[in-house]
Amino acid sequence: MNKNRETKVLVSKVKKTGERRKLVSLQTIFGIIITILTYFLILVISNIFIEIKSESDQNYTNNILSIILILVAAYVTFLKTIKKTSKKVLAKKYQEQKTKENTAQLFHQKYINGQRLFKTQIPSKVISGVHDLLDVAIAFPDKRQKIINLLLGKNQWMGSYADFLKSKNLVTWRLKKKLFFELPQDPQTISLEVLTAVEKIIKKHCLDFTEQEDPKALDLTSQYIPALNLGFIKFPRKSVIFDYAFCLQINFWQSEIFDISFKSTELQKANFWKSKLSGINFGGAKLNGAKLKTNLTAVHDITPSQFFVTQEWPINILDTEKLKLFFPIQSKTNQRWRLWISKKDERKALAESLNETLIT
Repeated sequence: MNKNRETKVLVSKVKKTGERRKLVSLQTIFGIIITILTYFLILVISNIFIEIKSESDQNYTNNILSIILILVAAYVTFLKTIKKTSKKVLAKKYQEQKTKENTAQLFHQKYINGQRLFKTQIPSKVISGVHDLLDVAIAFPDKRQKIINLLLGKNQWMGSYADFLKSKNLVTWRLKKKLFFELPQDPQTISLEVLTAVEKIIKKHCLDFTEQEDPKALDLTSQYIPALNLGFIKFPRKSVIFDYAFCLQINFWQSEIFDISFKSTELQKANFWKSKLSGINFGGAKLNGAKLKTNLTAVHDITPSQFFVTQEWPINILDTEKLKLFFPIQSKTNQRWRLWISKKDERKALAESLNETLIT
């Protein structure tokens, strides 16, 4: 009973796909035929040499005809094999092209549908639009910037409540999705979905940035993107621009960030703990309450006023130039210098965990 059922399933699969599994490939059959023909060809040629060596008066017509027939048979077999193989290759390419076109059509429809849903005033429909646009942005790098701009247009309400947001725990707000009752509810609901989508787009963008033929930086200038979780990500050089962005409580924990600009960026309570920073521009950035706790030797334009408002500022690795800039008076009369000296062991432990050289 089970055997009959398995047979029916196998037949059903053959009917659906139009293909029957071949035990021997076309190339194998071709190889066997050529081997057999080669064997006969060697026999005929050997026979001719034997007759020549015996110096007998023989008519070689039959042998020559045999050679010609063998060569013709090999040629015909070769042509048929090539023809069938070519048909299979063309059929496969056609199927791949068709699938590609269907996929492109599907994503184009999602893109149009997402834009349409974004124009509605119903949160559930807008959120459906966020999901459609996210799918398109993940699949098509050339549409990411336009989609990012469209998505983050839904976060502009934050500008009117910036001071309020600075006083709240936005990480908990995102994780628990517990809306602030003091603020409009619908914009918050939509923004929570938008931030999740933007986070995924940034991660995907950084992942395939170096593989793109003509990579372009994802421009987040002046956008409202608080509490994003961008930890454990490698940011390739000039892959993202954060200038003037509202990045409260953003998390870059243990990320690798190269040649990225945070010019005049709102980075209050941001987390850069154990991040690898190189060529970073913090010029004018607001770092109040930010957790750096990393190697700052390759960070540009960070001032004493920025440095001393960060959390646990003595637990950072500095180069000689920054040490002189931050501690012009290096004696016990300088309270900050005393605190800096007292945290030598913590800095040493941090340097070892980062595999960095420590300057004391």
